[in-house]
Amino acid sequence: MGKDPYVGSGLWYPPFSALFFLPYQIFDAARAYSIHVFVLVLLTIASVWWSINIAESAVAQGASSHVAGDFGMTISLFLSLAFLTLSSYGFLFGVERGNIDVYPLVLCLAGLWVLVRYPKRLWLQVILFSAAAHLKVYPAVLLLLPLWRQGRRSLVPIVVVNAVLLFCIGPGPALHFIETLSGVAASPEVWVGNHSAASFGQMLNGFLGERWGFTIPSAALVGLPLAIWLVSAFALFRRRYSDSGATWLFAMSVPLMNLIPGTSHDYKLVLLVAPFAILLRLLTGEYVTSGRWSPLAQVILACGLLILLSVSYIAVPPALGNKYPLIVGSQLLLLWSLSTFKYPSPGLMADVAA
Repeated sequence: MGKDPYVGSGLWYPPFSALFFLPYQIFDAARAYSIHVFVLVLLTIASVWWSINIAESAVAQGASSHVAGDFGMTISLFLSLAFLTLSSYGFLFGVERGNIDVYPLVLCLAGLWVLVRYPKRLWLQVILFSAAAHLKVYPAVLLLLPLWRQGRRSLVPIVVVNAVLLFCIGPGPALHFIETLSGVAASPEVWVGNHSAASFGQMLNGFLGERWGFTIPSAALVGLPLAIWLVSAFALFRRRYSDSGATWLFAMSVPLMNLIPGTSHDYKLVLLVAPFAILLRLLTGEYVTSGRWSPLAQVILACGLLILLSVSYIAVPPALGNKYPLIVGSQLLLLWSLSTFKYPSPGLMADVAA
C-alpha cells in the first residue's frame, strides 16, 4: 500500500523481509498461510539434506574418504533427521506461528555451498549471507566466512549489498527498523520458551535470588556461549582458510545465533538441525571406519541432545525446560568434536586445546 511497515504494523524484522514476503499479498490470509506452511516443510527437508551434503563435500575434502563414501549412511541419517525435525516441538511451534527462521537457514546453507563449490563467485556468496541477515539479523555473523575466504576483496560487496538491502524500501523504514530493533533488544520477552541468554539469565536469577539470595551476572551467561565460539573461531583462524574450516565455523556459529539475540523463542530450534546434521554425518563415518570410542561417545551425546531439544518444555523436568543449557551443551560437543576430528593436516587439536 506504499506505507511504512514499521508504523502501526508491529514489524521489527529488517525492511528486506517486508519486500521478500510481499508476494504472499496475492493471496488471502488463509491460503497464504497454507502455502507458507508447505514451503516451510520443503525448506526444512532441504536444509537437512543440504547440511549432510555440505559435510560430505566440504569437510571431507582432503580428510578421511569414509566421510563421503557411504550413500546408505547418508540416506539413513537424512530420513532420521528429517523425521525428527518435522515432528519436533520447535518446528511445530514455528508452523503454529508461521515463523520464518528456516528461510534464512536455507539462504545461509546456500551461501556456504557457493563458498565451497564456487569460491570465485564472491558477490553471490555475499548476497546470500546478507539476504539471510536481512530476514533475521543474527545470520550477519556468517559474513565472516567470505571475509575469511576472500579477505579485503569482500569488503566492498559486503558494504554495497547490505546498504542496498537496508534501504530497499526507503530511508524512513531503515531508520525505523534500527530504532525498533534497539528497543526489542533492550526488552526481551522472558519466559521458558525463550532460550536466549538474556531470558534464561533473568529466569535463573529470579530462582536463585528468591531461594538462595544471590544472582549470576547476566554478562556471564551471554559471555559463556560467546567464549566457546571465540575459542573455536580462534583455533580455525590460526590456520589458513579451508573449506572444512569454513564448514566447522558455520556449524559453531549456528548455536550462537540462538543464544545471543535477546529474543530467541523455541521456534528457532529448527536452526540447530544444520550443525547436528553436519556433526552426525562426520562422526558416524569416522566411527564406522576407525572404531574409536570418542566419535561413538559424541554420537550418543548428540542424539541425546537432539531428543531433549526436540521435545516441549512441558515434557521435561522444569530444570530442562529452558533450552539454553542444552544449546550451550551443543556448543561444547561441537568444540570437542572439532578438537578430535581426524583432519588432513596435524595441529588442529593442539590449537583448540591451547
